[in-house]
Amino acid sequence: KLVTLDGKKPYADGDRAQAAVVEHLQLIKTCKEDPSLIVVDVGAYVGDFGLYAAACGCQVYLFEVQPNMVDLIQTSILVNNFSSSRVHVINKAVSNLPSNSQLTFLQDAGDTKETEGSLHISTIRLDDIEWPPQSTI
Repeated sequence: KLVTLDGKKPYADGDRAQAAVVEHLQLIKTCKEDPSLIVVDVGAYVGDFGLYAAACGCQVYLFEVQPNMVDLIQTSILVNNFSSSRVHVINKAVSNLPSNSQLTFLQDAGDTKETEGSLHISTIRLDDIEWPPQSTI
């Protein structure tokens, strides 16, 4: 189950592309065969891809900068009863800048237009994350 703004579908025509990716990755089979697999969803938006991976049995890290989208993802996690030890939501921007650098997004800057005014957000490098031992990313 996916919680969205006003119950709207997150994408108009992206379903086919996302379905092709999901089919190619064979997430259901892959996650069941290797429970140590970690799926990283950078720029998660409402979290549809990462939450699907969680439903398939993968461990998931979702990165999203917009606080209102993070709230929706967290609500979806609760609705689906996903364990907080398997599904992680990080309210930071993935970047090659040193972790905890500060970025500012303006109201009309790309997909961050959902957030009014400007948004100040910390960065994180994937290399700086303490991934679980014995995991496959």
